[in-house]
Amino acid sequence: MDKPEKKPVSNLVYNEQVKLGAVFFNNLAVAAFATGAIVPIVSLSVLGKSDLAIYIPFGVGAGIGVWFHWTAHRLLRDLKE
Repeated sequence: MDKPEKKPVSNLVYNEQVKLGAVFFNNLAVAAFATGAIVPIVSLSVLGKSDLAIYIPFGVGAGIGVWFHWTAHRLLRDLKE
């Protein structure tokens, strides 16, 4: 049996799929930044002491958030006209 031909995806559908993927990665960036960067700062203000264990999650969360946001930005470069 012959396989049915796949129809090419229109540019509008492709662009929406790319934007959906970019929004997904951007939401991951917000979640990583919130849990890894904001939560340690709030706990620092509650505990009232400066500890190295607070700054490590801050750096990791901010770094992961920036990486996810960069990935979303890179995905948007694939948009077609």
